[in-house]
Amino acid sequence: MGRALACNMNLARRRLALQLERLARIPDQQFAQGYLALVAGLERDFRDEEAIIEALGHHALHNHREQQARAGRAASGGEPGG
Repeated sequence: MGRALACNMNLARRRLALQLERLARIPDQQFAQGYLALVAGLERDFRDEEAIIEALGHHALHNHREQQARAGRAASGGEPGG
């Protein structure tokens, strides 16, 4: 069970990398829409990861949530430089 959950987390991270690659190549007039989709995807993936970590009873859930909150604020423009 834990292995399957870890594979899902890896898949989400690969999907994020692909989204970033696509965002880097889209025309400027489409960037804002693409960026908003990226942030929404990050938020979804963060929630999914938290659920996985919580289901596994991992001891570092609190630290993981803090890291994701900082990354989310940085991605949405609320915290410069991450």
